[in-house]
Amino acid sequence: MEQLLHQKSDTHWFRRSGYGLFCHYLDHSRIKDFDVTRFVDNVVQTGAGHVFFTLGQNSGYFCAPNATYDRYMGYQAGERCAERDLPMELAGALMERGIRLLLYLPCGAPANDEKSRKAFDVDKPAGAFDWIASPTLRDRWAEIIEEWAQRYGDKVSGWWFDGWFENNGMTEDIAQAYAKAAKAGNPEAILAFNRNIEYGIRPSCVYEDYCAGERFGYFAYEIPTQPLVHGTQWHVLSFLGSFWGKPDIRYQNAYLANYVKQCMAGGGVVSFDIATSLTGEFAPEQMCQLYYIRKAVREASAFTTQTVLPT
Repeated sequence: MEQLLHQKSDTHWFRRSGYGLFCHYLDHSRIKDFDVTRFVDNVVQTGAGHVFFTLGQNSGYFCAPNATYDRYMGYQAGERCAERDLPMELAGALMERGIRLLLYLPCGAPANDEKSRKAFDVDKPAGAFDWIASPTLRDRWAEIIEEWAQRYGDKVSGWWFDGWFENNGMTEDIAQAYAKAAKAGNPEAILAFNRNIEYGIRPSCVYEDYCAGERFGYFAYEIPTQPLVHGTQWHVLSFLGSFWGKPDIRYQNAYLANYVKQCMAGGGVVSFDIATSLTGEFAPEQMCQLYYIRKAVREASAFTTQTVLPT
């Protein structure tokens, strides 16, 4: 298995998707009210070919059950991991519309949950935000990833692991453990490890199939001239609004549509962070902007030769 991890998974479907959405769904207080049907209908209207969705982040709350996480942290079922399996519902509904689901997870234990200290044998230097990785974290977090990966199988097409920073103690062996866990349910799942927003659009480690591509509040600094960067699919991610999850818009429609077309023409993939409400609705201004982009992309010659968006 370790040797296979050095071989890239097929990212042609990701390239053909052209552009997609990145949804930071982090407050799970109303997860029972999340309207999957409306969410998917809105995704289709944007023309997105793929969707990233957060399982959880720093709070320690997750939008799906995970018995392994509960066991290590000492929580009861439903106390931190939702009893509703939202990703499973999303995966099925998106798949019916020809749209792929990818999941977001941090590389480390929840930064704001003190129980992580004992559960994963981690600590924080004074003034630090994240826990510093340990062998226990590597092994136990991989088990947690694998439970989700095994459950979702090929319903989930990829993973985006955040915070793979050297100053957090992240190393190649941790990426290898997470890659093995994530591919346990779907060997063809595509992976990215987010190293640093200023690292540039290039692979962070040998276990990546596509570049994490996080850019801090700008599109257009980089445009691909070919699909692959050191054998890894070119991909850029940034926010439509003034920050992650903000509902405003910061770009003119024509400017952003032109950027997407240029990226697609070069074989790249673009993902837009879009503000998502607790019930699964998108910010109206951002929806309007994506309508414009969809129309522009469909009219472009690059679309007919490289990209197939869902109907």
